[in-house]
Amino acid sequence: MFPLLRQAAPIAAPVMIGYFTVGATFGLTAAQAGFGWFWPVVISLVQFAGAAQFMIVAMVTQGAALTEIAAVVFLLNLRHVFYGLPFLSNRPKSLIGRLLMIFWLTDETYSLLTTRKENDPPQVQIAVGGLNYFSWAAGTVLGSVVGQLLPLQIDSFAFALSALFAILLTEQLRTHRS
Repeated sequence: MFPLLRQAAPIAAPVMIGYFTVGATFGLTAAQAGFGWFWPVVISLVQFAGAAQFMIVAMVTQGAALTEIAAVVFLLNLRHVFYGLPFLSNRPKSLIGRLLMIFWLTDETYSLLTTRKENDPPQVQIAVGGLNYFSWAAGTVLGSVVGQLLPLQIDSFAFALSALFAILLTEQLRTHRS
């Protein structure tokens, strides 16, 4: 298990750092919106999609119905089908591995795994997704707790997700010049 994590951690590190930071921002945002510390963590563990999570907080604070929130989150996450299914065609063969990869596959994890010159074994790919997931969740816990304890304004953190996308796009362009 630990050799697997040692192999996956250097691959996942850039996204893990970004996810921890943006996850903390999500926790702070939810706390600022009046959520208790517990709910942002539950949202992060169940709905692992940053943009959708921020949208859930915004829609709940505006009084949207659960059906409206579910429909918007579904449509927002529908994009994963277009790159997720082809991505899985040569990825983990086990049912548990495939389910974990489906749940843990994000834009950034996809970018990381498709820009690698080496063809990492499926267990390493799953571990990269898992490390990114747990990094986001840990950031959310920290942000939620700090948001309950300190009255912070986090408007200046809005650039973090955009910066992460810009870095990953640059890496994609450098790796796949065609």
